[in-house]
Amino acid sequence: MVLQKVKKYAARWDINGHRGLVSVLYDAKGGDWEHIIIKDPMEFFVVVDMLRNEKPVMYDDQKIHVMTSDEPVGEEEDLF
Repeated sequence: MVLQKVKKYAARWDINGHRGLVSVLYDAKGGDWEHIIIKDPMEFFVVVDMLRNEKPVMYDDQKIHVMTSDEPVGEEEDLF
């Protein structure tokens, strides 16, 4: 599968089960959500942080990769 742009996401952390669930909706799914179980809290944080703060975010459902697109080196955040 080629990379697909993520349209929406939802995330939850199961406190009793000690695992996270990230659900992504991307172009090729046509309205179906892809659910990813993440057992490592830090990995869960990183994935949710990417989905929350980067744009666009791409998803590969065969490799189970979440990634950003190309960005210029040295791009600064606007502080004001």
